[in-house]
Amino acid sequence: MTPGLYCGLGTLWEARLLKVRRLPLAGHIDVHPGQRVTPQTLLGSTHPLHDVHVVRVDVDEGRLEAVMLKSVGDQVKAGEPIAYRTYWFGLGYREYCSPVDGKVDEFDAHTGTVLIREHPRPFPSLLFGRVREVVTGRAAVIETQGRWMGAAAGWGEPVAGRLLVLTQEPGGVLMPHQIGRWCAGRIVVGGGTCVYETLVSALAHGAMALVLGGLPYARLARFARFVERTSWEDLVATYGTKPRPPEEGAGRDRRQVGLTLVLTEGFGALAMRPEAFECLKESDGYWAYVEGRPDPRMQHLDIIISDPAVEVPDGQHPDEVCHLEPGCRVRLLEASRFGKLGTVVAIGHRWRAPDGREYEGVRVQLDDGVEALVGVQNVEILQLGERQ
Repeated sequence: MTPGLYCGLGTLWEARLLKVRRLPLAGHIDVHPGQRVTPQTLLGSTHPLHDVHVVRVDVDEGRLEAVMLKSVGDQVKAGEPIAYRTYWFGLGYREYCSPVDGKVDEFDAHTGTVLIREHPRPFPSLLFGRVREVVTGRAAVIETQGRWMGAAAGWGEPVAGRLLVLTQEPGGVLMPHQIGRWCAGRIVVGGGTCVYETLVSALAHGAMALVLGGLPYARLARFARFVERTSWEDLVATYGTKPRPPEEGAGRDRRQVGLTLVLTEGFGALAMRPEAFECLKESDGYWAYVEGRPDPRMQHLDIIISDPAVEVPDGQHPDEVCHLEPGCRVRLLEASRFGKLGTVVAIGHRWRAPDGREYEGVRVQLDDGVEALVGVQNVEILQLGERQ
């Protein structure tokens, strides 16, 4: 983090960004520096950890008892039958299915062993921009321009899609009846928080991500346990939904159960900061990239709106130096006033902590009209870019 920047939270209407898209596993990169990319552009592919899978069909004393439907070199999809067997004079029936998408690599009729080599997994860009740098077999650095904001916490894989704003206020509560088929493949933006049933409904209707101000940790943990034991078939049978596949170029396979959650303010029933909500609301319908699981080396999560409709010739970089000074917009971190927003009035005061120790303090005019003296360690700067 750049010295002088107290936190990674910020809202920039015009930003220059370098985003590292790192392969989850070793693989190969197919793009080159200077190449323009769209969200659908494949940067490369990864080699699965176990790229060869074994399927055994029944044999009896070296004689194959199953009828093969596929031969060596044929392409297969996950769940597709590659052989079948009938028994008990036709009353019994069994299918042998491929566990993955791939091709039949080898077949031994004497042992009934079928080897299926899994296809490399495609790795899309998810962003509009230009390739700035390539790390062979590992990553591509995408240079993009648009709007950016930092988030405090999240859960789930990086995904992309069109923004869909469903609340009108930054402190609104997103309810289950606001979620429907129109959320499939979208990044849904709520206001402050949501109830547990909203999370389940968003998952059942195929939303790619849910962006909120905050969420109680117990509610998130309960939802995570629900996701672990749920399949798409369970969702369809229980809720009667038929989730559409996500938009082309989104990061999640349509058969995979998952919902990325991004909390702009952190854990708890917190309202989204007005600057971030205004930016997201004005960007309704634009293409956006969000990530829920932070890189250990990063201090924040990214929400990047890289739709060509909001590209700008020049912008501010989110890691440019931002000093704490009068006029800065800040958010308080102390327990009694956590999440409150305000403007720095003066700095250089001495602030005494409850344990008696003294620290450097700042005087903050809160948005609710109250003036507070807090320690510098209990404020974080809300970095704001110039609006177009």
